[in-house]
Amino acid sequence: MSELDRRDFLKLVGVGAGAAAAACAEPVEKLVPYVEQPESITPGIAVWYASTCTECPAACGLHVRTREGRPVKLEGNPDHPINQGKLCARGQASLGRTYLPDRYAQPMVAGADGILEASTWDDTTARLGAKLKSARGRTWILG
Repeated sequence: MSELDRRDFLKLVGVGAGAAAAACAEPVEKLVPYVEQPESITPGIAVWYASTCTECPAACGLHVRTREGRPVKLEGNPDHPINQGKLCARGQASLGRTYLPDRYAQPMVAGADGILEASTWDDTTARLGAKLKSARGRTWILG
């Protein structure tokens, strides 16, 4: 068996590292944003919306940058009297909640044992309406 010189060793290491990197790479997936694209949206052009942060009771004003209808960046609204263009860490991080794979995809209602169970929007709305009717003026809804 012949000895392995430095050049051949480096070739083998390079090929091995390339093969290992290729084997670890995730498959390439194509993202198709729309089957039928709305006329008001141009791919690659950001659209800004004004909104309100719901991470705490302060309800700071936001500017939300969206691409293809998906929010990608949150910034404070400089015209808002509460936060005056600034946004706390919770507000900045709230965008991640949108893309969280474990988030609730439908309404959840606590059962008798306190465990959350999936429900429908119609059932949840009906239950909320019944609870508000039974409260008979003892309930305040802040909007």
